[in-house]
Amino acid sequence: MRRLALFTFPLAMLAAWLLVASQQSAEARPQYKTAWDQTYLKEGTPIYQALAGKSNCNICHEGKDRKNRNEYGAAIGKNIGTKDNKDNTAIAEALQKAAAAKSSEGATFGELIEQGKLKPTP
Repeated sequence: MRRLALFTFPLAMLAAWLLVASQQSAEARPQYKTAWDQTYLKEGTPIYQALAGKSNCNICHEGKDRKNRNEYGAAIGKNIGTKDNKDNTAIAEALQKAAAAKSSEGATFGELIEQGKLKPTP
């Protein structure tokens, strides 16, 4: 019985360590989406109508990997400061600066939002 315990315990510890080490960390930043919604997604605005009242992560990101930012997301990321900034004032300032940035279409992102033309990327 003692031999079984001496063999089983280290094996169980190794399995537990492998399980914990293999977990991917989630880096969701819901405060960014919440700040965007509170700033721009207001009922009656063109962007609200264009998005049918619902935004998603693809306002700033491309594809399923959230490390891939679209042009607008890159503008926010450039102005946000630290990677996981949770300061609401800093997030609001980054949104404001990104709104003033020019898009590849020639208009600022703020103008695209006001016109309801900023579309989520696939």
